[in-house]
Amino acid sequence: MLTLWKNKNESLVLRTCNADLSSRHNCANGFRWKKKGWVEAPDFQDINRCGRGLHGALWGEGSAESFYFGPDSAWLVVAVPAATLVDLGGKVKFPRGRVVHCGDQQTATAFLRKYAPEARIIGGTATAGVRGTATAGDSGTAT
Repeated sequence: MLTLWKNKNESLVLRTCNADLSSRHNCANGFRWKKKGWVEAPDFQDINRCGRGLHGALWGEGSAESFYFGPDSAWLVVAVPAATLVDLGGKVKFPRGRVVHCGDQQTATAFLRKYAPEARIIGGTATAGVRGTATAGDSGTAT
């Protein structure tokens, strides 16, 4: 996949939270994300199993089942040292990352699209012009 992110040792991860930046999942033990800057999971374990780390969709791609699409959702883009990513199939986990964007669905997916133009970004939008094509994933629409 073509990526245009400025630091080749980092990957971008997309995730959602409640408006107060807490996780929608009970297993987060009260963890809160920041609007900007470094965050770290105090309980990280480098094992290929959900939990014990920070989670999201690598380059915005993967399973949308853990994403929150409510009107009060916060959408984050996190720059993560690529060597620390643990693939969980449809999502990744990691011990630490740097929040580089916090906004709503539209602004976060547009931010990520600048750096991963070929990615099939969860919650992203696309427009096809004359003789163009568009594809919509699960619960998506194409008109």
